[in-house]
Amino acid sequence: MIKIPVDVKRLSLFPIPLFKIKLELDRSIAISKLYEIKSNDKGRVISNVGGWQSHDNLLEYEEFNFINIFTSQFTKNVLQSSFYNLQNLWGNISSTNCYNEPHDHSMKFENKQQCWSGVFYLQVPKNSGNLKFHNPSSISDISSFETSTGEFMIFPAHIPHSVGINHASEDRISLAFNFTTDLNYLDSAKIWIQN
Repeated sequence: MIKIPVDVKRLSLFPIPLFKIKLELDRSIAISKLYEIKSNDKGRVISNVGGWQSHDNLLEYEEFNFINIFTSQFTKNVLQSSFYNLQNLWGNISSTNCYNEPHDHSMKFENKQQCWSGVFYLQVPKNSGNLKFHNPSSISDISSFETSTGEFMIFPAHIPHSVGINHASEDRISLAFNFTTDLNYLDSAKIWIQN
């Protein structure tokens, strides 16, 4: 029989960065624009079960330009990268009993580029569903995060994730996007947004 030593250390091979950033800004213009687009476009079904998801062309609308500004500042000041490319942007309006199944945002990219995904929460009623990350090595291993209105969540695009059922009577509204950077980034707890 082999005796296990008392001094056992658990090590992590590849820690996964997850950034949560609160941003105070007027969300009403973006929310109104999403509802306007929804009234003229039935949207698409990707991972959403119920609810509405726009096409990923929202970069064409100036009402969502703050996502581009945020991504630029985040890339420069947090990831310490001089390069970024905002690939796409879409909106999600999830009404009562709607949710998103596990999926990822894996993208093809050039060598020496890192792919990131982000979500900005325009409206998050209480009990409207947590953001859940699934361990790529074991899909049953899930980390759940309660989100709130005005928050950004940024994470590597290849990480599987889902959104819980909206049990609220109001819509949960978010903007999702993907961007690439070079591979040189530093983990940082602060982000500086310039006015």
